[in-house]
Amino acid sequence: MDEPGEAARDHYLHMAEKMSRNSTPHSSSCGQACAFPDAGVGDFWDEGGMDDLGLDWPGDEELTEEDEDAVRKQVAVMGERGVRLLAIDNDLTLVSVHTGGSWIGTAEELAEQARPIFKIIIDEASEHDMFVSIVTFSSQPQLIEEMLQYMGLKCDAKKIIVRGGLNKVRCGLTGDELLAAPAVRDRYQGTGKQEHVACAVQYFEEEYDCTIEPNQVLMIDDDIKNLEEAKKCGIQTAFFEPTEPMQMIESMDACPNAQTAQRALSDTE
Repeated sequence: MDEPGEAARDHYLHMAEKMSRNSTPHSSSCGQACAFPDAGVGDFWDEGGMDDLGLDWPGDEELTEEDEDAVRKQVAVMGERGVRLLAIDNDLTLVSVHTGGSWIGTAEELAEQARPIFKIIIDEASEHDMFVSIVTFSSQPQLIEEMLQYMGLKCDAKKIIVRGGLNKVRCGLTGDELLAAPAVRDRYQGTGKQEHVACAVQYFEEEYDCTIEPNQVLMIDDDIKNLEEAKKCGIQTAFFEPTEPMQMIESMDACPNAQTAQRALSDTE
C-alpha cells in the first residue's frame, strides 16, 4: 500500500493554512485554546452565538428534533446496508475547526468544537453494533482520543479508536506507529487515508474476531480526494459539507454528484 502521498499531505496542510489565514475565528479571550492565535476573523463568520471559547463556527449549530430524527433513521439505514465500521474524519468534520495538527488548547476545549450531528451518529452507530474510528491526517491522535471523553457521548467513548498521522499512521491511545498486516492492506490498497482505515480495520478484526470488508466501511470526510480514493477499493463514502452538515444525510452512501464534487475541489485550490 502506498503512503498518503504528496497530494494528500499538501491538501491537508493547505486547508490548515487557508483556515488560519482567511476564515478562522479568533477572540482574544480564548487564549491558548485557539488553534491559530494570530488569525483574523473573516467576513464569512457570524458574530453572534459565541461558544465557551469565544469562537463561532458555521455548521456546528444544535440540530432540530426533526433533524435528529432524520440522522437516527439514516444510521439505521446504514446498518441495513451492512455498514459495520464508520471511518470519520476529524478536522472540519467531527469538529468544526481545522486544527492543522497544531491545536494548543486542551482536549476538553477541542471537544467544545465537536459537531452535534456526529454525537448522534456515533451514539446511534454504537446502538446498532457498528464500530467507530476517527481517521485523520492530524499529528495529534492522542489529543483527539482524549477529546472523545469530553464530547458528552452516551456510548462508551473508549471503544472508539483514533488512527492519525500525516506521513505515518499512529495509534490514538499510545502514539505508537502502526502498519497494517499485508492481508489487511491488500483489501484496503491505495493512498489517501487507506492505511489509516486498514489499521482501524485490523484492530477491530483482532479485538472482536470478525472480518470487515471494504463495502462494510463508510468513510465520512470533507475532502473529496480521500473519498474518491476510498471508493476505488469498494468503501462506501459520504461527502461532508462543513457549513451544511445535514446535506450528508441525503446521500450517506455515495460521493456527491459531479458538480458538487468539482465545487468542493475548486474551493481547496
